[in-house]
Amino acid sequence: MPQWQKHFNTMKKLLIIISLIYLATACSNKRKLFEVSGKITNSTAKKVYLQYLVWGAEKPIVVDSISLQKDRSFILSTAYGNEESIYELVFDNTASVLLINDNPKVFVNIDKNNFKNYVVNGSKASAALHDFLNNYSNAYPQLLATSQRLDTIALEKGVTDSIKTVVKLEREQQLQKVNTTVTSAFKNTKSPALQYYLIAKAFASMPLSQIQELAIIASEQHNTHSGLAFIKSIVTKQVEKEKAALQAIEKQQKDSLAMVQKDSLARQIQLDSSTTKKPKDTTTNR
Repeated sequence: MPQWQKHFNTMKKLLIIISLIYLATACSNKRKLFEVSGKITNSTAKKVYLQYLVWGAEKPIVVDSISLQKDRSFILSTAYGNEESIYELVFDNTASVLLINDNPKVFVNIDKNNFKNYVVNGSKASAALHDFLNNYSNAYPQLLATSQRLDTIALEKGVTDSIKTVVKLEREQQLQKVNTTVTSAFKNTKSPALQYYLIAKAFASMPLSQIQELAIIASEQHNTHSGLAFIKSIVTKQVEKEKAALQAIEKQQKDSLAMVQKDSLARQIQLDSSTTKKPKDTTTNR
């Protein structure tokens, strides 16, 4: 299995646990109201849903829904705790928009014919998330395609080393671009929910040591955010687990080397002993 796929599977399992604890914590906090209003044009959608995004789970939680008005406008709302979180605006279970509740009221203007360029007003974090997704959606598929191509040519016969080298270099450049997209967005935001989302994305392309650095920075900036604190602890445990596995491998290699050296020394001693030992003279002078 490719390394990127292992990171992705790990991310999915971890974030299912994170989301459940995060949601339970949010429910115990004092409730506030988050309102999402807007309009979608050039669309035949009849209904719009506001969903809480449960990281890694198969289905998000629907917190509100409404039929679109004749002018294609809508107003949705939900209660939430003190911490920022991420919501998803879904039109007839097809097109969707990710939003962050860093402001009590958010307005979204969408043109179905130019959906990627929807406009968000009232939420800096949601706008920053939108910009990130536009950049990431261009960079990551290229990395994924090149990674799959590299896996394929590794099994093909007749592919020259020079071609493999070129594809490897291309993959490294694309990997750097993806990771730069994540880290740049991370550095340019103070939103804990967006940082949380970016750390989750980092599992698909970054080594655990770099992900840990992001988690530490975010949790220090927002030391009361339970989601960031929990994801930091998960990343730390994964780093420790990876370190322990590496140490076990190194110990096994050292033990194997020591055994080889011991056997070699024993054979050498035996050889030296046999070559220096003089045979007993059993002949008799006549």
